[in-house]
Amino acid sequence: MARLAGAWLDSLSEDQRRAARWPFDHAGRFNWHYVPRPRQGLPVKAMGAAARAALDRLLRHALSEAGYDKATGIMRLEEALGAIENRPGFRDP
Repeated sequence: MARLAGAWLDSLSEDQRRAARWPFDHAGRFNWHYVPRPRQGLPVKAMGAAARAALDRLLRHALSEAGYDKATGIMRLEEALGAIENRPGFRDP
């Protein structure tokens, strides 16, 4: 897992690495929720194709198959929820 995390970090630009790496006690670690709201860090949409592929390999390794399927399924549902709510762009996988 450490090798895959390192490969993902290596795929990022220096600015992206600064946005993605936080000290363990950083308050941003606790700012997660299932509803759209501003967040700190590096959005997946800001990553290039190589970084997204490296992140996908890391997630596949870190999660069970069912956990990976559930996490990526939830991400894909954001587009459907945006259409249902008639707020395209508000929800962003």
